[in-house]
Amino acid sequence: MTTQVLATLRQAREATGQALDRYRDVLATHDPRLLLGAGVVSVVGDWFNTVALLVLANRIGEGPLGVGGLLAVRVLPGVLLQGPAGALVDRLPGRRLLVTVELLMAAVAASFVVLNAVPNLWLLYALAFALEGLNTIARPAFLVQFTGAVPPERRASANGLLWMGWTVAQALGTLLGGLLLTPLGATPLFLLNALTFVAIAFAVTRVRGDASVEPVTASDHAAGDGAHAEARTPGYRALFRLDVVAFAAITLSASLLIRAAGALFVVRGEELGLGEGGVGPLLAAVAVGLFLGGALAGAGSHTGRQTLYLVAAAEAAAAAGLAVFGVAGGPTVALVALALTGFTSEVAEVAGLTYFQHRLPSAFYGRFFSVILMAAALGGAGGALLGPLLEQEVGAGRALVALAIPGIGLAIAFGVGARARPASNRPTHRGTAATSSGWD
Repeated sequence: MTTQVLATLRQAREATGQALDRYRDVLATHDPRLLLGAGVVSVVGDWFNTVALLVLANRIGEGPLGVGGLLAVRVLPGVLLQGPAGALVDRLPGRRLLVTVELLMAAVAASFVVLNAVPNLWLLYALAFALEGLNTIARPAFLVQFTGAVPPERRASANGLLWMGWTVAQALGTLLGGLLLTPLGATPLFLLNALTFVAIAFAVTRVRGDASVEPVTASDHAAGDGAHAEARTPGYRALFRLDVVAFAAITLSASLLIRAAGALFVVRGEELGLGEGGVGPLLAAVAVGLFLGGALAGAGSHTGRQTLYLVAAAEAAAAAGLAVFGVAGGPTVALVALALTGFTSEVAEVAGLTYFQHRLPSAFYGRFFSVILMAAALGGAGGALLGPLLEQEVGAGRALVALAIPGIGLAIAFGVGARARPASNRPTHRGTAATSSGWD
């Protein structure tokens, strides 16, 4: 028995060492390291902007209605514009599009300072819509460039590092934004956000490798697991495959449940005896889970069909975790359930995206990322509405359980569907020179 335990510990130590080596390899390479840093800095700036806008919307709109309108306006571009944005990214695959859009976003972010002189709610909404509209291009364009900068065998590790970095950046951005807002006001936050967009544009121009996507051929589609030739099925029709559609469906379901739970954090915090400030510990528990989930998921390779089983199990566990959070009678169980949800949802997202990066030709990356982003946006919008509405009818706990059941069912169906897929699927590494939970 002792020998078996020692052997297991030795294997775990070796696996951990190999994972750390892969992380070090990514960080030791110029282009991924540069883009990772730029992506983290950009998310910090995004949360500076979010903190300032929430306060301004509450002040100009005279209460929660103004904030609700802002949140709705920020979701709309993802629903309306993400599809065309993904196609644009694939048709203009070089760095120039990303650099141009980042500079435009810097100009829009700096324009928010006008609200100090003209405190108009509709102007705030218009600028927020413009910024999020440009972001529908910037997000998939950045992910395409980042994917192209990483060798295929290191994509899981790179994705894990990126998602961990975004989690840390979100926490840092909200914390620093709140600290700076009171003494300095909103203007410095808007200007700092604008500078982060300039920084990411500059970083992209310093990438050394060629991140352009090569034209797609019929052989690429054959290698890409059965997608039809672009000449016969242009646009998004080439992504109408069972695995992609199913992954988008469970992404939508997970995002809906996550946003519904987030909308009920204040209610659950008070029910758990944490008071209004309970939102802080609840979000912190999620963040810890997200970080650890990204670290674990990044240690794998996620090239084989077993990845789909992992995604299915992780999504089912995430939904179950939020159901437990909804009915938990004490803060300890609730916090553990949220940490589990953050952990498993991040594992599912990193593993799933990495799997499809290996399976799809690079010329589809922009549209693929956009499909997933659209699913997350639709789910988030639905959850933000359904959560509070159901809570009024049946209470927070029953509302989250009711919303978790379809998510668990979809995850199981996803796993069963993965088992039924042909075993002959092979990943494609073509285009190597070419991920939301819904928590951010």
